[in-house]
Amino acid sequence: DPVSAVQDFFYERIDHCLNAGMKRKQLMLDPFYGNVLRVDSSLKLLGRIQALKSFAWPLCLSVPESLPFDSGENHNLSHVAGLTASLYCASHGVNLVRCETPENLCLALGTWQLISNKAKPYQLSKGIIRRFIRMRDAFKLKHKRN
Repeated sequence: DPVSAVQDFFYERIDHCLNAGMKRKQLMLDPFYGNVLRVDSSLKLLGRIQALKSFAWPLCLSVPESLPFDSGENHNLSHVAGLTASLYCASHGVNLVRCETPENLCLALGTWQLISNKAKPYQLSKGIIRRFIRMRDAFKLKHKRN
């Protein structure tokens, strides 16, 4: 069970950090940092992310953009899987999601938040378009500066 192995590791490391004099607010847990788990174990860990919230520490998840679901002919499938995993984490109380292309995740999260907060359907499409345009322009400006 990958979740119990990660929990045992966190118990040991948290004790070590606190005994070494670190403050609670200096700690953040990332069960995928240095992840060497197989895909099925990683998915089990994602599916039981609530079990890791019991530590009452901020959770950070490093989700790779391209998960190894690619059949070779459809490269977009692996990107969709990584983005879906990121959205799942964000919707289940993960405080920080690290990914390779934050632009895609920002657009997806922004759209998801807009959809979940809008009560009037006719305002939804206008709001999504405005948000996409603002985010697109901000990303273009950032890339021009670099």
